[in-house]
Amino acid sequence: MVLQCFSGLNTKDGIDAFRRAWGEYVDDRVSIYVRPVLNWGGRVGPLPEVLHQRRYPCVQLWGSLVADVDGNLYPCCECFASRTKSALGLGAVTDTLWHDAACAGLGRFRNLHLRDRYHELSDCANCDFWSFAPNTFARVGDRWF
Repeated sequence: MVLQCFSGLNTKDGIDAFRRAWGEYVDDRVSIYVRPVLNWGGRVGPLPEVLHQRRYPCVQLWGSLVADVDGNLYPCCECFASRTKSALGLGAVTDTLWHDAACAGLGRFRNLHLRDRYHELSDCANCDFWSFAPNTFARVGDRWF
């Protein structure tokens, strides 16, 4: 389990207080992570400078599947944060064929990222989460692998 707080929303004193409050629960199974604030799919703050860099596919589409308390599925935590407006919903865990629907949706999102067509996914168009992880993709011609 990871206990997480955001560095851009908290001062150093706030982060230290978070660590003190939760520190007694940290062991080999529980850790504290202070994450930089990203722009939640372009919905928070001005566009960051990172969006002017050479973009690469977001690794989140290959490493996570997020469910909210109602069982709705999303491809990443960035669009999950704005789920009422997200166009990237993948169905719900209560759907009979949720696995097939989620896999088909993820495949479509991944394919668009691999072809530099981020703008076709409203949640991804101005998101900066991709820059948070190192580029693990190789570009060959007009496509990422």
